[in-house]
Amino acid sequence: MTFLSESAFGQVKILHSPPREVYTNTPILIESIIEGNQVGIQRVRMFFRETGQSAYIEGDMSEYMGVYKAMIPAEYVKESGVEYLIVAEFTDGSMCAYPETDPYNVPMFLTVRRKIDASGNVRNAYLDAQGGIPSNVIVLSPEEGEIVPAEEVLVAVSMFSAPDVALQSIIVDLDGKNITREAEITEDLVSVCPKNMTPGIHTLKMVMNNRLGDPFSPIVVHFTVVRNVKEAKRFMDVSSRITAETNSEQVRGIRQNISQIRGDLSGQFDWLQFNAQVLRTSLEDPNKQPKNRITASLTSSFLDLRFGDVNPRFSEFGLNGKRVRGIEADLKLKYFNFHFITGETERVIPGTISDIPDTLASGLEDSLEYSRTGYTYSRKLWAFRPYFGSGKHFQFGLSFLKALDDTLSVKKNYGGIRDGSGVNITMAGSNKPQDNIVLGTDLLFSFDNRRFVWKTDFAVSYTNRDITGGPLSKEDLDTFAPGDTVRNDTLTFQGMNITLKDIPFDLDDFGWLFIINQNIKPFFPIDLDTTGIGLYSFLNMPSSAFKTFLTLNYFNNYFTFKYQRVGPEFVSLGNPYQRTDVQGFRVGDKIRLFGNRLFVTLNFEQLRDNLNKDKSGTTTTTTFSAGISLYPGEGLPTVNFNTMQYGRKNDIETLDTTYYYNPTTPTVVDSFLLRDKRESNMTMRQDITISHLIEFGGVKHHFNISYANSDRSDRVSGRVAGYQFNSMSTSMISFGINSTFKFPLKTSLKISTNKNESGLASKPYNFLSIATQGQYDFLKGKISVLGGYNLMNGSGLVDFSQHNVFIGAYYRFFKIHTLRGRLNETLIADRLSDESFNDLSFSLSYSVEL
Repeated sequence: MTFLSESAFGQVKILHSPPREVYTNTPILIESIIEGNQVGIQRVRMFFRETGQSAYIEGDMSEYMGVYKAMIPAEYVKESGVEYLIVAEFTDGSMCAYPETDPYNVPMFLTVRRKIDASGNVRNAYLDAQGGIPSNVIVLSPEEGEIVPAEEVLVAVSMFSAPDVALQSIIVDLDGKNITREAEITEDLVSVCPKNMTPGIHTLKMVMNNRLGDPFSPIVVHFTVVRNVKEAKRFMDVSSRITAETNSEQVRGIRQNISQIRGDLSGQFDWLQFNAQVLRTSLEDPNKQPKNRITASLTSSFLDLRFGDVNPRFSEFGLNGKRVRGIEADLKLKYFNFHFITGETERVIPGTISDIPDTLASGLEDSLEYSRTGYTYSRKLWAFRPYFGSGKHFQFGLSFLKALDDTLSVKKNYGGIRDGSGVNITMAGSNKPQDNIVLGTDLLFSFDNRRFVWKTDFAVSYTNRDITGGPLSKEDLDTFAPGDTVRNDTLTFQGMNITLKDIPFDLDDFGWLFIINQNIKPFFPIDLDTTGIGLYSFLNMPSSAFKTFLTLNYFNNYFTFKYQRVGPEFVSLGNPYQRTDVQGFRVGDKIRLFGNRLFVTLNFEQLRDNLNKDKSGTTTTTTFSAGISLYPGEGLPTVNFNTMQYGRKNDIETLDTTYYYNPTTPTVVDSFLLRDKRESNMTMRQDITISHLIEFGGVKHHFNISYANSDRSDRVSGRVAGYQFNSMSTSMISFGINSTFKFPLKTSLKISTNKNESGLASKPYNFLSIATQGQYDFLKGKISVLGGYNLMNGSGLVDFSQHNVFIGAYYRFFKIHTLRGRLNETLIADRLSDESFNDLSFSLSYSVEL
């Protein structure tokens, strides 16, 4: 896939500022703006993965007031880090990406900090961002959201992993009342049994300092108390939220109206938890993949059931987060477990057919040929995984996945044009119906409270790239094998001769499992070595995938090692963004120093392709990254610095020369063409962010200053004349300040500049943006009003200015109702086209919580 062609480069750019405060098990909001686009935006997607993984998870970015947003789920935000990229597709077929150069191999990297407690509260991470130090204490009881009988309420907080706490500074607060005197405080545990607990929702809060007097971030847990054990078992806790919103957006004079409604119902009764989510949007289009979502789930300690749009995760190779509309079941019996999924991953899209015939089919004057394009076959998927062990210390699993396109879901006849009787309809394009099976196995060992984790995955796939004609007949097996062109009623392969009449079955008998015809790939999955079929043959199969991953969390080091080999013919339609034809390793370490005040991250990765030795050269990529995060404590600034070096080099040393001979004198060279396929380039990227919280005159100011640059250069000397290398140089500086006043006013200001230069562009382009916003609360936050002004100015290869003024309001009434509104006016002056636009947009939403 090629991004940013020369024509698109100067016109379109994705503007994005990476998030700076990222915490484990906390969702990450990614936002971007598409700037300089003159055609329609068809789709904007985000691809993300946990650092160290080879496959990306795909997610659509939703548009709101010109800003595209998507969330990286909390379960992918681990201490090893997060990688992501953004891809925008346009109606004219062009694309652009962020990062701009080689985004799949050099994605954005986010350093992830450990959260301060085990309750999973996002608000704790927010407090941590305001200057608190991560304490690493673990809340043993009660858990967040737990329902507890009054006689069994016990507060227990483990201090084992927080040796730097000054015990005399610990304050335990329950519902605003200090109960520290009732608590038993030791170096290993803080415990207290509150008395006279009344039924209802309660809040536990614990604050403490380290031995230097610096405060740790507060720990907050919410739990519910009921009268007795019987009531606790039968306690039903139900909550729901319904939100309806409408947006009317105008961009460069083109208006788009979007309406949607969301519903969320969750709760628990006795041992059963349930949840239902619904999204209905006006963006739903039968000619595109579904935008509407509906999900329902039932969860217990031994069985999980999910219906509707689910994102199952079997393994990285087979099924890893892809949306499936169907049914998912996970039976958890500790020693024996069974995971099952069935449904549809792609729905049928009819596409279009040409209004007039393209050509005369086969040169016949009375036969017309039409092309059918833009279609998608319905794809069904089912998979299961029996696995043994809970995963706490051991787990062994076997998995099977089958994905099959329904060849009858897209009809040839369309729009009144019927195939036959002098009319031939061709299914144009590369979207052929496919059949795919993946068999896998995985093994996990975990010890010492998951400080030692070793996980290994192996999978093998078999794929049919075009099942249009169905399975082969027995007669067609005669010339099925490669190199066998003689029809002698014998299947000849690898020196073996099998008479067709001796084959006791037809391939059609096994069509339900896999369709075999001349389009299967690879033809024979095992790579036979001199010793026959052995371990080496299995690990080096062209359609196999192998990965082993080790993590060690000892002595304030989080060490990771990964080795992988994914064959060039490995395909999983349940995980289509898995990188193939790659072999290599990755080693990394995250070091925690000075009581978690300093984090040092180091990673090195080397990968190569051309595993089948069928390419003209082998490309090796080497990535080294390092990061330093400093959190010195209250009153001092936090500093984050990251650097990355990415090298790409192949082993081609000579020029590719093509000779053209004189047609009248074949021995005389008429001309020749030189192609320079040598590759050796380096991308260097650095960024630094300094954040500081200052209180002055009773006003809290949170400053943020960042600088980032990236440079891509060619390392090959002696290039041929006319060779063009897409060198890239980017630099960005931003300054932001968020202020909170004594009275209910919050303001923000952000100024950023961005300069970009490319070897394929005639001149650089520059962006300057200024964003201001203020928010004031009335009636203790029941009513909020906000307003702001944004400026964006582009110069160089683009030349425009954009002014945006907005106002908004928030009103919460009767405790459960919320009304929000926003009005935007945008003035755009495009100096290149000498056009100007005055766009007015608004949004309105209402939500109710029950």
